[in-house]
Amino acid sequence: MPSYPSPIPAPIFDSDESDVASQQSNDSSNYLSLQFNQYTRLSFSPQLNFDDNQDNFIYNNSIESTPTKITNSTNRKRKRTNDKFEYQTPNQSPYTRRKNLDYTQQITIQTPKIQRRSRNNQNQSPYINKSSSSSLTFTDLININPFKTKHHYQTRLVKKTQLLLKNFFIQRYEQEFHYELCLGSGEFSYVYLCKNRLDGLNYAIKISKNSLIGTSYEQQAWREICAYAYLSSHENLIRYYSGWIENDGKFFLQLEYCNGGSLDELIEKNRYDNKYLNEDILKNILHQICDVLTFMHKNDLAHLDIKPSNIMLCYYKNHEILYKLTDLGHVSQISLNYIDNDGDCRYLPLEILQKSSKINNLYLDKCDIYSLGLTLYVCGTNYIMPKQDNEWEEIRLNISKYLYTIKQCSKQFNQLIFERMCNIDPKQRPSAYELLIDPLVNPTIPTSRECLRHSLKQEREKNLLLN
Repeated sequence: MPSYPSPIPAPIFDSDESDVASQQSNDSSNYLSLQFNQYTRLSFSPQLNFDDNQDNFIYNNSIESTPTKITNSTNRKRKRTNDKFEYQTPNQSPYTRRKNLDYTQQITIQTPKIQRRSRNNQNQSPYINKSSSSSLTFTDLININPFKTKHHYQTRLVKKTQLLLKNFFIQRYEQEFHYELCLGSGEFSYVYLCKNRLDGLNYAIKISKNSLIGTSYEQQAWREICAYAYLSSHENLIRYYSGWIENDGKFFLQLEYCNGGSLDELIEKNRYDNKYLNEDILKNILHQICDVLTFMHKNDLAHLDIKPSNIMLCYYKNHEILYKLTDLGHVSQISLNYIDNDGDCRYLPLEILQKSSKINNLYLDKCDIYSLGLTLYVCGTNYIMPKQDNEWEEIRLNISKYLYTIKQCSKQFNQLIFERMCNIDPKQRPSAYELLIDPLVNPTIPTSRECLRHSLKQEREKNLLLN
C-alpha cells in the first residue's frame, strides 16, 4: 500500500528537548560574549612592548608617552537611537531576542515623516514638490486676478504667481465649437456665432485678429478676461463662460450670445427706416445700464468705453428686452486714477483726452456717465458723432448750444442729458446710483410724501385682509 505523509507533526521526546535546551544555552552564551566584546572597550588601546635593556614597557615605541597605569573603562558605547531600535523584551530568552533582532533588522522600512499643515506655512502643498520648487509643472501655475480683492485667507493647494501668458497655450476652438456666422468685428477682434459640439447651445466667441503675445495689447486682452470673470454675476452684463489662448497666440473669449444684436445695429436700421426711439425706451436703456454701472462702480471699476456698439439686446418670450453691457477691454480701477488705454474718442469726455494736463482727479466713474449721455442722444436722434476737428471740440465745450434737443422726448429728459449727464464739469454730473433712483428715470419709485402715504395705506389694507 502506498504511504502518505501525516499532517500531524511527530512527537518530541525528552532527548530532543534536552538537545534544544543545550543548543539555546550555547547560543545565549555566545550572544552575551558577542555583546560584551562589541559594546565594551578599554580606555587605552596601546601597543605594549617589553624592553629588556630598561626593564620597562614601551608604549607605541616611545618611553615618554608610556602611561603609568592602565585600567579597564566602565563606560559603555551606547547604541544610537537613529541607527538601531530596541526590539527586545525582558521576558524573552537571549536566543529568542537575537532571532527577533536579526529578523527586524532585515524587514525594517523607513517611512517619511508626516508634517501637519498650518495656516502660517504656505509652502506645504500636496501639489508642489519642494525638492524642485524652481521647476513648477503646468498644474502648479495660476494667475492672480488684478481686480479681485485680497482675502485674509488664501488657498494653499496651488502656487499663485504672476506668470507669462505663453505658459497657458491650449487648443479648444476647433475641437469644442462649430462656426455658424460672423456677428461683427472691431479694431482688434472678431465675434463669431458658434455652436458648442457637446451641449448644442449658441455662444459668442470673441477672437483676436492677430497674435497678441509679446505686443502692447497682451495685458489689455488679459485684463478683459479677468474683468469678465470678476463682474459676470450681474444680469445686465454679458455673461462670461471661459477664456483661453490658442497655440498661435490668439485670445479667445466664450461669451453669452444676445439674439437682438447691438444698439448700433438698431440705430443703423432706424436711420435707414427714418425711425427714432421714444422716451420710454430711452429711459429703459438708461435705467438698466445705470444698474450695471452702479454695480461696477461699487467694485471700484469704470467701463470707459460706453457706446451703442457695446450695448447688446436680448429678446425674451414674454416680450421683455434686456440691455447688456459688453467689451470690458478698457476697464480701469477708479481708485488708481489712471488710464492705460482710451476707449472710443467720439464718446469720451474732455478730461479723459486731456489727462496729461494738470488734472488731479479724473473722476473715472463720471466719465461713464458722460459717455452714456452721448449714447442716449445718438439713440434718440440717429446722429453720427464726429471723431475729430472743431465739431468734436465744440460738442465737449458746450453740448447744449451745438446739438439739437431730442424732439420726441420731454424737456426734463433733455435737461437730464444735456445739463446733468453731459456737463463739462465732472463734479456736476450725477452718479450712476443717483440716476438709478431718480423718479424721472424710474417712475415706479415713490419719493414724495403723498406717494409714500398712499403706498403705506395699501400695505396696511393688505395686512388687514390677510389677518
